[in-house]
Amino acid sequence: MNIAIFVVSFVVYVCLCLGIVKFHKHLADKLKLTSRHSLLNVFSQYIWFLMFIVTYIPFSIFFPAWLNGKLGIVQESPNVTAIFIFLGCFTLAVTMWLGYKETNQANW
Repeated sequence: MNIAIFVVSFVVYVCLCLGIVKFHKHLADKLKLTSRHSLLNVFSQYIWFLMFIVTYIPFSIFFPAWLNGKLGIVQESPNVTAIFIFLGCFTLAVTMWLGYKETNQANW
């Protein structure tokens, strides 16, 4: 039963990561499209980027290791924790790539 909960939680985690990246991209594009580049607009862009970095990166990297610790799918050891953190890094990279792959390089 724990394996099924782990798989469902992991699928929800990947979808949530992709949704967060797409929402951040959408919000950043909306803020860049404003005709006024006031100090408040620039400040809000940096605040949204900071919130994205502070919340998304730790969540995406450490969630698989935390989920394994909670559900006990694989017996905990330093190697298993490192593998789950690597899985989180891989998920981070894939969701960032999928979230930004339609982006025009001129917008960067």
